Amino acid sequence: NGKEEHSIAKLFWRTESYNIIYLGILAIIRIVLSFTGPLLIGSVVNYIQGDPEIEDVTKGLYLIIGLSIVLILNCIINSHFDYKNELMKLRLKSALTLAVFSHSMGLTVVEWYQFESNESQLTTIIQVDIDRSVNIISNIHSLWSLPLQIIIAFVLLYFQVKIAFVAGVVLIICMIPINAV
Repeated sequence: NGKEEHSIAKLFWRTESYNIIYLGILAIIRIVLSFTGPLLIGSVVNYIQGDPEIEDVTKGLYLIIGLSIVLILNCIINSHFDYKNELMKLRLKSALTLAVFSHSMGLTVVEWYQFESNESQLTTIIQVDIDRSVNIISNIHSLWSLPLQIIIAFVLLYFQVKIAFVAGVVLIICMIPINAV
């Protein structure tokens, strides 16, 4: 044929690697901020439960200001992450749709009629298969960020309740097979 074959994954990585890495960094910041908020709330509660003296008022103000900043940053980072992720999904969906459409336009009449119900197959590829592919790739950061969040949550839980958190972990593990059914 003389045509050079390209892997979709390689082309996607070549064009979107910067965005994938950027979204990974944003995902790390999201994780840090999502756990920083509750820790600051715990510090504020501990501060309020104590008997603050006049000179400790500044500590309380710093805690409240820090909590406000963390919550605002968390909202901004979450919105930016979702926006960039949707842009990447849109670019990938457009590229895949264009590739399928271009390939189908290059078919000869004989090749076109060899398909059974060719128009419906093309519609299914464009509407269903491409959407599934795009959704899988757009959730690529969930593969590493969700286990990391679980590990951080277990570590923080251990620091809060010590060994008692093991009962919760055992209960969660016992519930996995029940939820799978």
